[in-house]
Amino acid sequence: VVKVGAVDMDKNQAVGSPYGITGFPTIKFFGANKNKPEDYSQAREASPMVEFALKKAAEVVRTRLNGGKSKGGKSSSGGKAKGGNGSVIELTDGNFEATVMNNDDVFFVEFFAPWCGHCKNLEPHWNAAAQQLKQRGSNIKLAKVDATVQQATAGKYEIKGYPTILIFGPGAKAKTRKPKPYEGPRETDGIVEFAMNFEAQNSKAQPVVQLLDQAKFDEACDVASRLCIVTVLPHILDTGAVGRKDYLKTMKQVSENNKGKPIRYFWIEVGAQPDLEKKLNLQDAMYPAAAAFNLKKSKYAKFTRAFDTKHISEFLVSIMSGSSGVSPLTGLPFKIETGEKWDGKDGVIPVEEDEYGDDEKVEL
Repeated sequence: VVKVGAVDMDKNQAVGSPYGITGFPTIKFFGANKNKPEDYSQAREASPMVEFALKKAAEVVRTRLNGGKSKGGKSSSGGKAKGGNGSVIELTDGNFEATVMNNDDVFFVEFFAPWCGHCKNLEPHWNAAAQQLKQRGSNIKLAKVDATVQQATAGKYEIKGYPTILIFGPGAKAKTRKPKPYEGPRETDGIVEFAMNFEAQNSKAQPVVQLLDQAKFDEACDVASRLCIVTVLPHILDTGAVGRKDYLKTMKQVSENNKGKPIRYFWIEVGAQPDLEKKLNLQDAMYPAAAAFNLKKSKYAKFTRAFDTKHISEFLVSIMSGSSGVSPLTGLPFKIETGEKWDGKDGVIPVEEDEYGDDEKVEL
């Protein structure tokens, strides 16, 4: 029922260091919660040690019979954040590479130990910061690793103290992605500010996407602090491929100038999304036309200046700063139509069929 083991601390210091071993011999009992062993402080003789072990074994059995709950009613897992809001990603040896290393997003990863006092102090700030970053539409992900359980991952990055926070920057893939130590604040506002500044300095420009999919639109725009802008371009027969590409080049430069800001960019051809065009008051406009909106706040603003990088960027900044007037956005949600993706070529004028058959003669 109870197994007895021994650790040579001269040869295996890493095993004992997480448990604060300072004197020898030190005996600890690992019961239902392996992350929080209990000190054995009774006589170093066989009889009392056996009695202690059997008593603790009985407690473990009762705990398991009660559904894994300890006397205090808390889960015995010990590795999950208390009161977590779901915004912090829990990483393991099994999902670390797929989640972090094979992903272009930025990850701030906390390596913690359940017994660590500084980790416990950081936990509510880490949770709150993750939630705020999500609400602001940031692409930065906050994650955590229980280094006492996920020892392969902790060992790979040579984690020696807790909490250790590593930044896995954008763009690189598994073989080349090397983390850097996080040396920023350890309280909510400071973490958020550091993350937003890091994103502004290191983020890639957001793509300018043709709007064809309801789910992708909702995922991109249904975020509390995220601004979306939709540009309505003239019909391809009015501009040709060269003209359309010039307009898209302008929007791509706007995105480049606003890297790191919570903005997403879409474009449509006039008439392709009638419900959206109507609700954003973009019907019968001078094209190209554009409007920016926040779905969560149900507010929008129509762009009315010259269609160039400078004026569009100023328009977006004024909305985000609150200095631009906005209007109520009614009739939500938008209904997004599924259409064909533009092939990058000129349009083809449709050929009208002859009103008369080839064999018919018309008398004039």
